[in-house]
Amino acid sequence: MAQDASQIGDFQYLRVDILNSNTTQDKEAEIEFFQGFGRTGYEAFTAAGYLKLLAEYECQTTPLSGKHVIDFGCGTGAFTARIRQDGMTVTGVDITLGCLARARKEHPGIAWVVSDIEQTGLQASCADIVVLSGVMHHFRNLRRVIREAHRVLKVGGKVFAYDPNKRNPAMWLFRDEKSPIRSLRGITRNERLLDPGEVRTELEAGGFRGINVYAISGIGFKHIEGKLTQLGLPMYNVWDYLLSKVPCSRHFGSFIITSAEK
Repeated sequence: MAQDASQIGDFQYLRVDILNSNTTQDKEAEIEFFQGFGRTGYEAFTAAGYLKLLAEYECQTTPLSGKHVIDFGCGTGAFTARIRQDGMTVTGVDITLGCLARARKEHPGIAWVVSDIEQTGLQASCADIVVLSGVMHHFRNLRRVIREAHRVLKVGGKVFAYDPNKRNPAMWLFRDEKSPIRSLRGITRNERLLDPGEVRTELEAGGFRGINVYAISGIGFKHIEGKLTQLGLPMYNVWDYLLSKVPCSRHFGSFIITSAEK
């Protein structure tokens, strides 16, 4: 994939050929869908939902002052800003310039890089932590994204990710390709649900060790496309919260939490 490094304002811009046939994602579909969030912002979860994700992140990665964290697929920086701590260097990477323009405006003090997370062009072994911000499920094949995360991590560095769980009944009914009532509203053509077994297999193939893959619930959604589904969202959030209180949520929770070490 050809790249050309340059500057656009405060951004580091690593130009990519989004039509390259080797890619495992329709880049144009992603850019077209997310460009609009540069105007409106994009916070997928409730404040409590982000707090729960942040708690999982801190438990799995132990972020410390002096560390460099890179957030792959950062969007408008909703989670990126939440993982920032004093004395820590944080970089957000996303393919959509409009999203990063809003992120820069709302979250100063973070470096923003416009690039493709399958091949960022970032220096090898430059990060202590790589976060995949709800982005792996936007790829039909995870291998290139996982290998790129492995490449930019230092030895001993950690990767952390969260993605919708194919084993969760509500997620399956609403979003799985085989569901008779699947909704395509509010997603790109690349998106799919992930199975924990697939994630573990791809991390192993990508050279990671100390792999931990499990599910959680209680990640409340803030907004979802469609008037009828939006009306039903509070009911879903209550159901998902109750699911978080039972042991089976480690298998059937709404989101897969992933961590591993290089």
